[in-house]
Amino acid sequence: MSMVAMYPLKQRVYAHTFSGDESAAFLALVRQIEAELGLVDTNLSSNITLAQEHAEHATEHLDANTTKELAERNERVSNDLTNGLSDLQASIMAKPTPAIGVIKEKVGNLNATLQDVIAVRIEKDQLNNSTVNGLAINDILGEVLEHYGAAYGIAEETGEEEHSNETGAADNTTGTAAGSNTTAILDLAEYQSAQAYTNEAWQMLEEVKVLAPSNATSAISNAENGINEMITAINNKAQFTTVDEIVDSKVLPSLRTAFNLTQLSLE
Repeated sequence: MSMVAMYPLKQRVYAHTFSGDESAAFLALVRQIEAELGLVDTNLSSNITLAQEHAEHATEHLDANTTKELAERNERVSNDLTNGLSDLQASIMAKPTPAIGVIKEKVGNLNATLQDVIAVRIEKDQLNNSTVNGLAINDILGEVLEHYGAAYGIAEETGEEEHSNETGAADNTTGTAAGSNTTAILDLAEYQSAQAYTNEAWQMLEEVKVLAPSNATSAISNAENGINEMITAINNKAQFTTVDEIVDSKVLPSLRTAFNLTQLSLE
C-alpha cells in the first residue's frame, strides 16, 4: 500500500486537527485492517473458519471513536469502510457461504476504501513525516507481541509488570505468564495475525526509510535486521519471550534512533 502517492478526496470543512501521534495510531490501525483482510483472502479456499475469524478481527479494529474521527474528515468514506467491513463479515458468516470470488471482490473493494481512508484522514505532511511513520511501526510491533502472546494462550496483563517504552506506546510485555515455556500454538488465527503484522511492519519500514534522516542509515539497517529476526523467530514458532526480547533489545532501540521517536506529540 503506497503511503506517498496519495490523492486527496473532496473533503468537507472540519475543525479538529489531529496530532502526529494520533495519526500514527490511525495509520497503524489501517495497516492492521489491511493485514487481516489479506488473511481473509489467503484462508478462503483452505480454511473458511480462519477466514471468518480474520474478518471478525478486521471489524473489531474499527471502534466508534475511530469512525467518528474519520467521519469528521469525510462521512462517505467513513460509511464505506464501516459498511464494507460489516458486509464482509455478514457475507463470510452466511449459510451457505458465498462463492470465493464474491468474498474476494469485497476484500478488494475494502482495500481500495482503505486507500481513501488514509488520504482523507491523515494530512500529507504527517503521512510523509518520518517520526509519524516510525511511531506507526512501533504501534504495530506492540500488536505483534499482543497477538503472538495470545497465540500461545498468554493473556495480556494490566498489572505493574506491564510497562511502556519511551515513545509512549505499550510494548505489551505480558507479565509473569510470558516467562512460561509454552511451545504449542493454541490459537492459529492469532498466530497468523502476528505473522502478518510483522510482515506489515517490515513493509512499512521499507516504504518509509527514505524519509529517515540521512544519518540514520545504520539504525535503519539494524531495525531491518531485527524485524527479519522477528519474522524468522515467529515463523519457527519461537517462545514468546524470544520474540519479546528481539523487539525490546534490537528493533525498538534502532527505530527510536532512526525516526527520532522521543517526540510524543507531533502537530
